[in-house]
Formats: sequence, structure tokens, C-alpha cells
Amino acid sequence: WFFDRCIRANRSSAKTPTLSANARAYGAAGRVTELRCEVPFDYKPGQYAFINVAEISLFEWHPFTIASSTTGRVTFLIKDMGPGTFTARLYERAQRQQPITLCVDGPYGTPIDMTEYTTVLLVCGGIGVTPCKSILGNLQRCKDGLDPALRVHFVWVARDASLFSLMQSPLKSMPTGPFTASLYANEPPAATP
Repeated sequence: WFFDRCIRANRSSAKTPTLSANARAYGAAGRVTELRCEVPFDYKPGQYAFINVAEISLFEWHPFTIASSTTGRVTFLIKDMGPGTFTARLYERAQRQQPITLCVDGPYGTPIDMTEYTTVLLVCGGIGVTPCKSILGNLQRCKDGLDPALRVHFVWVARDASLFSLMQSPLKSMPTGPFTASLYANEPPAATP
């Protein structure tokens, strides 16, 4: 345990360049902070990393799934879990465009090689879309090297349809035929004035 902590402290002490921090409310689905940063490690879809924001706490580390699918730059989608929480303080900092000093330790978790299957069903709810976003993006990026018989179906249920904008780019670029999607929402998107 001690050696693991020493290695982790050394790896995670370097500051990670934060490319952007955006805060957005998604109606009934809640408030989400999108962090983009550059990392010195390679990762696979479905893995996660621990993050620390020095302006919030020097000693709090929280695990978040990596939502991006390309190595080098990482996107985290972090739901605000309520007043007084780390995630609420992070959302407020991003909303006010205050500096965020980010440290990232990872990746962790055993990735699943989706290319071994002929049918992949990705099911997620709400902000739980983060691992599916990474996996779907990776499958789309590698589609030319995949088994031609591969079929991917993406199912996402959210409290508010506005949350679907988090996947707007991957869904628009989804190749027809082998890739299909079904999106369900409890609340329709709010009408814009």
C-alpha cells in the first residue's frame, strides 16, 4: 500500500494543462462541467482517472470516467452532485471562468476490447453516457479495421432531452447501417424563446 501511494503521489504531482472548463445546465438532467485537458498517458475506452483541483482541495481526489476516445487529450463530463460537494464547487469555478489547476492520475480500469464481438449493445442512463461516449467514438474511429459483420446499437435514457447535446457530434458522424441509436427522455427539450 505504501509503495503504491508513493508511486501515485509522484505520478499525480505534475500539473495537467487544462484546455477548457465549461459549465452548463441541462434542465432536469442537472448541471455538468466539461473539462478538457492534455495528459501524458495513453488510455483505452471505458477507463477512468482520478482528478484533483488544487483550488478546491489539495487532498481530495475523485474518480471520473474518461469520455474522450483519442489519446493525448482527455474529456471529463462531471455532473454536479449538489450543494457543498466537490462537483458543485468545480461547476461554480467553471461557470465563473476561474482558474482550474488540474492534476490527473490514471488511467485505471480494465478496458473491454469491443472488436472481439459481432454485436455491441451500449446502454446508458443520464451522465452515465461517459464510458459509452468513449467506446462509441473509438469504434467509429476504427470502423475500417473492424469486422464487417459488426453491429453497434447505442441506447441512452436521460431525464432531459437537452443532455443529448453531449453526444451531438458522435451521433451526427455515426455511420448508418452498422451503427444505430435509440434516445429516450423523460422531459422534452425546453423551447427556446
